[in-house]
Formats: sequence, structure tokens, C-alpha cells
Amino acid sequence: MSIHGNQRARGAVGERTCADPALLGFVLSLLVACGASQPEPRSSLDMPPDHCAMLHLKRPLAPGEPDADRDCVPDSLDRCINDPEDHDNFDDEDGCPDPDNDRDGVPDGSDRCPLEPGIPSNDGCPAT
Repeated sequence: MSIHGNQRARGAVGERTCADPALLGFVLSLLVACGASQPEPRSSLDMPPDHCAMLHLKRPLAPGEPDADRDCVPDSLDRCINDPEDHDNFDDEDGCPDPDNDRDGVPDGSDRCPLEPGIPSNDGCPAT
């Protein structure tokens, strides 16, 4: 039994699981925000075959289609070609990260109510 990338082999039948794509996008966004170097441009041919399919995008990446930031949004449609989409089921088709979906000033990673505007003192949830 072999292990590839973020896949983990389990059980005698070779069942495998992959990391959550939204989590991977969020981690990538954090790395870039913290000064990690940008990945070299590459095409979908360099990615595992099921990587982009797991995201269920309306317009999937075609084989060999350029995707500079590796977010599975084709460069031809990507409004933020060097910043990977965070794939959190909020405006995922534009190719741009959305660090604060409800625009309340509380980053989604700390926001207990990421789709409902709130206040920082209530962890991003509306005042009660």
C-alpha cells in the first residue's frame, strides 16, 4: 500500500481519504499571506486527477488548461490569477480568496457566523 501527497491509505482494501479542499485552500491562502513564495505556474496535468473534481465547480479545469495559482479555476476565468481561491462555498467561481465572507471585519477563520454579519466582541455573530 502506498501513500501519495495528502492522501492517506487505510484498511486492507486500500481505501484512501483526502484533505478537505476548503482547508487546503485556506492553508494555501495563509501561507501566501505570511510571505511564502508563490508556486510556479503549472497546468492541471500536474495535479492529481481527482483534485479539482472534488470541488464540484461549475466550470471544471480542462486537461492541460493553465492554472497559475493551483486553485482549480482556469486562468482564463480567474480574477485573482496569483491568489488562490479559498473554496469555502462562497463566491468560489471567481478565483479570488474571500477571507471575510460576510464583510463584518472578523476573518472567517475566527468568525463563528461567517455568513452572517456580526460584531467582533461576539466572535463575528450578531449582537444578541
